[in-house]
This record gives sequence, structure tokens and C-alpha cells, in this order.
Amino acid sequence: KPDPQPNVNGDLSAYALNDMGVADVDGDGEYEFIVKWYPDNSFDSGNAVAPSSPTIFDLYELDGTPLWRLNLGLEMPSGAHFNQFMLYDLDEDGKAELFIKTSDGSVSYKPNAAGKFDMADESTIVAYIGDRTVLPGTNIEPNGHVNGNSNEYVTVFNGLTGEVIDSVDYVNTTGDFGAWGKADDGGNRSARYNIAIAYLPMDKNDSGCTETIPAVLFNRGYYAKTTVAAYTLRNGKLSLEWNFVRQTDENEAGKGNHNVSTGDIDKDGFDELIIGALAIDHDGSV
Repeated sequence: KPDPQPNVNGDLSAYALNDMGVADVDGDGEYEFIVKWYPDNSFDSGNAVAPSSPTIFDLYELDGTPLWRLNLGLEMPSGAHFNQFMLYDLDEDGKAELFIKTSDGSVSYKPNAAGKFDMADESTIVAYIGDRTVLPGTNIEPNGHVNGNSNEYVTVFNGLTGEVIDSVDYVNTTGDFGAWGKADDGGNRSARYNIAIAYLPMDKNDSGCTETIPAVLFNRGYYAKTTVAAYTLRNGKLSLEWNFVRQTDENEAGKGNHNVSTGDIDKDGFDELIIGALAIDHDGSV
């Protein structure tokens, strides 16, 4: 497991296993694992009191052979609401990619010559995300939440190597905390994320299209402000298919549903997204 890592204040945190996913990242017909490591200073979005150490992901072969490691860095808080990921074959080439939200200082690593991860060895760096002039942790509030100055990205990594396929500015940035819910919540409601896969029309104009393309539906917020950005991977580039943004009063209609699901609920061959009492069609309309 990762060695203890510091938060922006220099406080070290030990790591424990948290979440996991599976997919075939090398096309050999056998699953690989992605494992999420949590620091012991990770926090629930509503209980933010201090910055966390970074969230770390590892990719392993089925026999435990390490493939690559992703350190999300100090600009990305660690906790159950923040670090949603999708390991899925987005370009349908038989090999899964990793889609995840990143920020300045998110770094991927390959194993060293001994087959171990060593984040202190800069020669093992595969990719560095964002602006190298940003001091890691600069845009973290004293309670640990990201503030409105943070550079926020979504990135697709090669599932086998950790190389960046594409990384773009995330469309639904933090902005004003109050827009997402209570103005005095310190960033709680702005930091609620969900993620899902949906099959959308291959033809963006949807003019009689019957072919589909897998998309990552990335949901941020489900109180006063609800957003869903639909991203596809087309010809090696992330494409924003549509972006749903709905601004309402705080907790109107009892909003605050903590999960999403997808499925073709209108029998048109494409998937919709359900968030509680909200159904969003495959084109981003209600």
C-alpha cells in the first residue's frame, strides 16, 4: 500500500483499501483491478474540518502485478463524495480507459525497475496533469474543500499504461458555494458527485441514428444546483455531448438524492439518467 502522505499542512496520513472496480484494460479477455486507497484523514463532504492527503488509485493485473498508480494530488479532496471514477471501454477498442476528475498536480506513475511503486522517484512519472506553476494545495480551503480558484479537469487515461489520452477543462466548476445550496455550508453541496455510463446516439444530431456510443454522465450537485455533463471519447478526444444545468431554490421538491442510475426508459434505443424524481433524456433534456 502507499506510504503515508502529507496533506497541505504537512500532516501525514496512513492508507487503507476503500473502493474497487474491474475491467479489461489490455484486451486479453481477463479482468484487471482498479483499487482506491483512502488516507485516514479523508472526510465526508458535510464534515469537512481540515485538508486531506491525496486519494491514490492503483491498477493491477489479476495476479497482483502492478500496472500503474494515480496520485490525484493535493488539489483534490479525498472522500466518498469527491473521487468518482469510471473504468470502461469508452472508445470500444476492447480495452478499458479510466475516466476521472483531476486537478493540477494529479500524477500517474509506472512501477520502478523492482516492480514497485515509488512516488519519490520522478523517473517513474508517466503523466503530470495541469499547471506546474500551481503550488499543490493552493486552492484548498482550511476545511479541506476546493474553492472557486481551482483548475478542474476531467481526464481519460490509458487503462494499461497511465498515459493521458485526453484531458479537458471540466465544464461545471466550483464557482460560488452558495449556488449549490446553503451559502454557509463551506463547500459541502458543491462537492457532491455521481457517475454513470449511458449509451447515447453515435450521431450527435440524432437524425434517425440507431448506432450508440458509450458516454460518461458526470453529475455534480443535487440540491439547489444540479449539473450533468455527458462526455464521450471520440477519435482520442473527449467530447462534451451536452451539459445539463438546472438552478433552483435550496432543496426544492425535496432534492438531495444521493445516487443515479441509467437505462432506456422510453424505448428509443438510448439511455436516460435518473436522479431521484428527475429523469434526463439521452439528449440532456428533462
